[in-house]
Amino acid sequence: MDCGDIVAVLECKEYINHCSDYVVLGFDCQWITGNNGHKLVALLQLATVKGFCAVFRLPYMQPIPHSLKNLLKDKNIIKVGVDCVQKAQQLTQTYGIKVASSLDLRYLAAMVRYQPDDLEKLLISVLNVELKAMRSFRSDCKEKQLLGEQIELAANNALAAVEIFKNLIQKLQAKTSMHFTKADLSEMKPKIGHYFGLHFRNDLVPCPSRRYVAPFEGCLLEAPEDGETLCSVNEPKANWYLQEQLGVKITSVPFTIRLNFKPPLGFYHIEKNECVICGHSDAFIHKNIVPTEYRVHFPIVTQFHTSNDILTLCPKCDQLNSAVDLIIQQELSEICDAPYSYEQLKKVKITARKLIHNAGEMSTERRKSLEALVLAYFKDQKNLTLYMLIEASELNLRVQDCYEHDLL
Repeated sequence: MDCGDIVAVLECKEYINHCSDYVVLGFDCQWITGNNGHKLVALLQLATVKGFCAVFRLPYMQPIPHSLKNLLKDKNIIKVGVDCVQKAQQLTQTYGIKVASSLDLRYLAAMVRYQPDDLEKLLISVLNVELKAMRSFRSDCKEKQLLGEQIELAANNALAAVEIFKNLIQKLQAKTSMHFTKADLSEMKPKIGHYFGLHFRNDLVPCPSRRYVAPFEGCLLEAPEDGETLCSVNEPKANWYLQEQLGVKITSVPFTIRLNFKPPLGFYHIEKNECVICGHSDAFIHKNIVPTEYRVHFPIVTQFHTSNDILTLCPKCDQLNSAVDLIIQQELSEICDAPYSYEQLKKVKITARKLIHNAGEMSTERRKSLEALVLAYFKDQKNLTLYMLIEASELNLRVQDCYEHDLL
């Protein structure tokens, strides 16, 4: 057994330890096309809920360690990903490795009312996190030595899969827990077990089985010493504090729990189902304080668990706020010498079209806020003209690279 095999064995032991509390692995593969035209798996990526990731260069690990084979064929550990069933079968065809209990995340997403998209889109819709594109990574798999960034990109795919599963299964179970044990797996098998090893098909997408739950239901958490109200959470989260013996129930109406530990400063915030600006309580839009186009440049691990980065706004305040956002983003772009992002260009284009076709139906306040949004796109211009509106409404969005422009 060479050094690479010894490392693989140690990593498999670490996976088994992590899976004792959470029996799920993020699973992904990258393959190359061989000389005979057949697909060959070049990389295997696995990740645990604790963030332990590894990338296995299978062509250079012959023979493949039994510990890795046993980990993959363990039916009590779910392997989750998008299109992971096909990837598992490809792994079997290439190396004869059996992968048990593979589950395509798109089935789980559909059960809790998410669009069953690819991994990148699911990550954005479920966790508001954006992965960097893999680009031509598969052709790089042939290289014997991978760059650090390439390894990180590969590992992030597996980590993203397990994080998406954790979020979706909590919604399906209607409870929040950092554990998903064999007992939880047995409990959930009647709901999800028949999708194990099943290729994703749109005609097999399950009907949603849950009602919409407001993000903040008014269950309160109190400080341990003086009973000061710290924050509000939904009922599943409140029950989780009780299950984990992190607090005791004080009252039923409102559902109040007094914590038995001193929480960090981030707890001192009351979340309400209302607009944080005007107090409107009939409709909500979740606004990300850190825009997605900025967040994508953060390390992927720091992009998860960002619920404190979300505010609730009513549609009117969101529209007014968007105009201010774009002006601030323009100022930041000038300071950092950065071009407009794809999302910024898209917002400018849509807004310009609204002004061209519907300006007469808008209130003065609404029209001025939208005009400010478009005007911010044109540097060093003080007044918005019809020519500028037409130019903005015809922006080319087929490429995500933004550009400098000159007025004719």
